[in-house]
Amino acid sequence: LGGVAVHNDGSSHLATYWGDQSVRGQNVVRNGGFEVKTTGSTAAPDGWTIFGTPTTCAQVTADVSNGTGKALRIVADAATEGIYQTLAGLKASTLYFIQARYVVTAGSMLMTTTGAIASGQWRDLSITKTTATWSTVSGVIQTDATPTDIVLSFVSTANADDFQIDDVCVMEMDKEIVVRPRSIT
Repeated sequence: LGGVAVHNDGSSHLATYWGDQSVRGQNVVRNGGFEVKTTGSTAAPDGWTIFGTPTTCAQVTADVSNGTGKALRIVADAATEGIYQTLAGLKASTLYFIQARYVVTAGSMLMTTTGAIASGQWRDLSITKTTATWSTVSGVIQTDATPTDIVLSFVSTANADDFQIDDVCVMEMDKEIVVRPRSIT
């Protein structure tokens, strides 16, 4: 597998990279397709934890990312309501590619991480999305030298946000970035 990563830390145009990094290993997210939910109807799917008290946290089978299976619908009545998963046992000082499919019916959705390196180009993510058709959100983070567990969350940004997520994956990446050539001769 390969993944395209674009990142800009906002400090200058020189901090923007394009690359095709290979990912390796298995998806470290548990139940990233939200197929398994052995708990009650208002509880989070297996492997995930509810953040706040969303009005709805339910599996859906209609209008899912890949046409079959299940997705997870979150309807919030306040900001920062949704789900999260703690990714433990990650390798130290390692890049991880994070990707999810999402669709927003009302308001917006925020994908965040906590626990990545404190500064630099691969620090924690905070990405807000509002797209009303199934789309992909992705980013790259790096674990610190310890490594600290990473918390991945999908939450509302305000009350009345309504969104679905599906096909969440987090995979280890190679360190080397293959940079796009400026000219081909």
